[in-house]
Amino acid sequence: MRVLVLTAGEIRHQYFINKVQENFELVGVIKQPKRKYYKNSLYETDFMKRHFSLLLKAEMKWLGVESRNNKNEYDQYETEDINSVKTLEWAKDKNPDIILLFGTRVLDKVWMDVFGNIVNLHLGLSPNYRGSATLFWPFVNKELNCIGVTFHLTEENVDSGPILDRVRPPILVGDSYYDINYKAIKAGIDSMPNVVFNYMNGNIKSKSQIQVPNNRTYKKKHFNEKVLKQALEYIGDGITEGHIKDMKKSLKCKF
Repeated sequence: MRVLVLTAGEIRHQYFINKVQENFELVGVIKQPKRKYYKNSLYETDFMKRHFSLLLKAEMKWLGVESRNNKNEYDQYETEDINSVKTLEWAKDKNPDIILLFGTRVLDKVWMDVFGNIVNLHLGLSPNYRGSATLFWPFVNKELNCIGVTFHLTEENVDSGPILDRVRPPILVGDSYYDINYKAIKAGIDSMPNVVFNYMNGNIKSKSQIQVPNNRTYKKKHFNEKVLKQALEYIGDGITEGHIKDMKKSLKCKF
């Protein structure tokens, strides 16, 4: 199976590339360069700097070693504009059977017109959580059952395409906010080969997403120090038996 990957430049994205290369014929990688998402001065406080530092430590803990293990070469095209004509032409030349999308900007409709199979790994449980930082918002809303990732086919609207599968991480007593985030990402990426194989072999039927209120599509502008403190205060020093009991009672985000 010929696979083209569209992704970005963080540790988690290299882990994803390696997982694809281990399981498929990787015909190329289109990569957006590593960039700082939060450039506003609001994110330069000591509290926010510590938060992003802890995120990076957790990413290294859960994905860092394995993201460096695969030294095999692959064709790569780096671009700031994932939707440029040059980028699309480069992708066409690779003649992929399927495109796997993880961590780039939203694709223009032309991609869907040209390629029949584009699967996105969305870090959130659609349709309940779409958009940006959707592993974060369940902590704010006290909906730990809604922490997970979604494999879905791409459409014009953000994270709204038919669902192939959803994956939740095991959440255990003592887990920190940061560990849960990367346990979810790792669980999703590790599940990817099986989801792709089953989809391409006709063993998965996609399921249309139900409609949800607009406030469930989050944007970067919604994230700030105030809501981050809410999320971290809810988890405290880690998951407790009380959190686990609340999860068992909740019916939200069941699929």
